[in-house]
Amino acid sequence: MVQRGLLVDDSRPQLLAGRKLLRFWGIEADLATTAAEAASKAESHQYGFALLDYAMADLPGGPRDLIRTLRSKSPNCKIFIVTAYADEALDTLADLNVPVLEKPLDWEGFKKTLDPFKQEPLNESEAGRAHL
Repeated sequence: MVQRGLLVDDSRPQLLAGRKLLRFWGIEADLATTAAEAASKAESHQYGFALLDYAMADLPGGPRDLIRTLRSKSPNCKIFIVTAYADEALDTLADLNVPVLEKPLDWEGFKKTLDPFKQEPLNESEAGRAHL
């Protein structure tokens, strides 16, 4: 069974672009613009992966609590942090063993880490029609 992912960022355009690209590659993802929304989705879904923005307005101390919530609800979830503040994130989250990816995100590189979540990729016309 292919598990879906969770994209968490307070920038809705970033989320929509990320989901569209993932869909093109045959990977489904839910979106959340706040930590509370992400935690709520984690209550009702099992996720295979999560990509979390490190610096969000409703996470002044970073995503530590959200990471713990995701791990408790989806123990097999592979969590990634994306940030323009990689050094800070690495220092702050070192004990949680979470990969930190730098912005701008290399989506092609990230795609390679998601091979276990792939379905058949959409062709270009199908990806363009995918509902955002």
